[in-house]
Amino acid sequence: MISKQKREEPVTKLIVSFLLAVVLMLNTIMIFAQDVRVSFAVNHHDGTSAEKNKMTEKELEQAITILNKIIREYPDQAEAYNKKGEALAKLAEYRKAIRSFDQAISIDPSNATYFYNRALAMTHLDKIEVSIADCDTAIGLDRSFAEAYLVRGISKAVLGEMEGSTADIKMAIELRSDYGEAYYNLGLNYYDLRDEVNAAINFKKAVACGYPIANLEAFLSK
Repeated sequence: MISKQKREEPVTKLIVSFLLAVVLMLNTIMIFAQDVRVSFAVNHHDGTSAEKNKMTEKELEQAITILNKIIREYPDQAEAYNKKGEALAKLAEYRKAIRSFDQAISIDPSNATYFYNRALAMTHLDKIEVSIADCDTAIGLDRSFAEAYLVRGISKAVLGEMEGSTADIKMAIELRSDYGEAYYNLGLNYYDLRDEVNAAINFKKAVACGYPIANLEAFLSK
């Protein structure tokens, strides 16, 4: 006779598989903000680079609880570790997020997104060189990864490597012509290089792409 526990195991696995599909396929927690250019602030205007928090802290914690259950049942699910890392990063738990991304990468080192997400988390811990290295890997795995070019460009700018930074940000725009955040950061580069004409041009393009920049009109009127 099959025991009750044995009969329940397939049902449990089915439920966990369903939860995994809900979390991963519906993309409920891919909201890791790209607010890495803190040290690149411009005194006379404010740029908004982080998207609004679409999930509350409680919702993120609930998502992490679900993901932990999935990971216990299916420890080889790289995407579950990745999504957990994204949620932890949104909660500003960057070291824990990096550990989750490490796990995802150890399971699937061919996924460019995992290296990109870890690069973002590294910037919050001021590990800029490590962030650049992860972006290098992400781009090596996916040459069309516009977001990785942008984050690498921003990181290079933080290190004062303006030529390489500008080249990376321009590549991000070449790959995504409507990339408002890239136009904004290119504008910051030009502003830091004292080229206010090209700075203004790119700030306008950022706004035209729907990227909000506070006090832009005040800057442009100067």
